[in-house]
Amino acid sequence: MPSPIIDLATFARIAAAHGLPAPAELPTPWIGATSQVFPLHDCVLKIPFANPDAVQCLMTDSRMVHLMRNLGVETPEPLALDESLAIVPSPFALYRRVPDAEPISSIRNARASEEAWRETGRQLARVHQVLDRDRVPFHLRSFHQTPEFDPRPWVEALRANAHISAADASWLLARLDNLAPLAFGSAADSLCHGDVNAANILIHEATGAFLAIIDWAGAGWLDPVWDFVGVPLPAVPFLLAGNRSVAPLPDDHNAEARVFWCQAQTRLHAALGDAERGIQPVNLDRDIRHLRRFAADALDIEG
Repeated sequence: MPSPIIDLATFARIAAAHGLPAPAELPTPWIGATSQVFPLHDCVLKIPFANPDAVQCLMTDSRMVHLMRNLGVETPEPLALDESLAIVPSPFALYRRVPDAEPISSIRNARASEEAWRETGRQLARVHQVLDRDRVPFHLRSFHQTPEFDPRPWVEALRANAHISAADASWLLARLDNLAPLAFGSAADSLCHGDVNAANILIHEATGAFLAIIDWAGAGWLDPVWDFVGVPLPAVPFLLAGNRSVAPLPDDHNAEARVFWCQAQTRLHAALGDAERGIQPVNLDRDIRHLRRFAADALDIEG
């Protein structure tokens, strides 16, 4: 469902209400999963789509940003959360824009990229050290592994439709069979960002240095390895090293194994969804190559 319609006059009213000059024309927004994000001078304006889940995401993001800044995590400065509905028929949030920033996916220098991922891990360690739910005075989602989300039947379905080779399927099923007791065990939860990906990590456009983690709408009480699942697998060792340089993860001794399970789970689910919609899962071969390399390097399992 789209956001409330924002015309130039409405945009000017929002700017004036927060002491900002009105723009000469309506800026083009970035369309996210749950909101539109407009540039507004040295700020960004986030307006959720017109549905309760999107509004809740905006509220979670705003509350988490305040909490994260109190923990010393680098994230944009919150300027306003307007819940009055006086200008638009939904809450909206205003943040200070991070200057000279671009997503980490834009980086070209491999060494700078490694350090940016490491610093992201160091930042996430401050989040993952929050284990006491009483420290977060608002509701967050949670998730635990259950047989409903067992990825092994998805491997079989993809093999049956020739989206994955018999050799790759056999190798992957053997790894998943070995890890299943661990995956369905009781890993300790911690506070997590919940949607760490290359679009939500900002780096300096000239130097590649880490600047900020953004978009906390997916935060929750999760196994902290979920914060290493939405990123390319080759980046995971740098994230883990950065996190561990500050503090070990909860149940740190088998974190790589849990990363492998969750990475495989996420990528197989995406591939199966594509296949069911009649779309060739073009990234699956690459994803399996990365899983084989990660298994060999991090789990000491022959790829």
